[in-house]
Amino acid sequence: MLTDTPDSLHIRVAVIAERRPSSSPWADWSWRVVEVLAEAPDVPPWTLLRQEEGRALFLAGHAAVALHPTDTSNYLSNLESEDPRLWVVLRPAAGEPGMALHLVTIDPGEAHLYADVGNDTLESLRLPAFLHGPLEAYVARHHRERGFSKRQRDRADPEALARRAPGGRTGEGSGERRGLPQPLVPPQARRGAGGRAGAAGAGQGGARARRPVRRPARRPARRRA
Repeated sequence: MLTDTPDSLHIRVAVIAERRPSSSPWADWSWRVVEVLAEAPDVPPWTLLRQEEGRALFLAGHAAVALHPTDTSNYLSNLESEDPRLWVVLRPAAGEPGMALHLVTIDPGEAHLYADVGNDTLESLRLPAFLHGPLEAYVARHHRERGFSKRQRDRADPEALARRAPGGRTGEGSGERRGLPQPLVPPQARRGAGGRAGAAGAGQGGARARRPVRRPARRPARRRA
């Protein structure tokens, strides 16, 4: 919820909700918002208005539709749509009738925050005629187009793009990275690579490998009689 500013506006409304038996095996009741009114009797929330054939109509309560100058882009987008909307959020509560009026908004961005969240019921209704005028006047008075500046991309830093080991250190030496497991090389491959490297070194005038010196085998000493 945004903090009010001197230019914020609150429009008081009343919400009518209906409760009826649910077709779901996991819920006893199904709720829907029937209407949002500009005026209603000043009675306690969830006052029963009418009941028939298992359905009950309640005055869910009064709420304030908040308008803020920083959200006029969302209001304008709603007004310019083919079917401007208003959203009401009902939230489960303890005690009868088991539901509470949580929010009434004409901001599609704010309504989106409550979509598929917990057990909240988000109802979308056509924007009432009595809210069109105040909303259009508010947008005309406070909306400001915000300029857009394209950010220039920075050149990629190879060091920053390297994988990081735990602790934030990058690898050193011949491509190895500290803290990361090295690939396993079969012993035959190591010997083969070493042999090729040695042959290449000899061919290029490198130092020749020293041949092992063979020592004569020692004869076993004769035992004296």
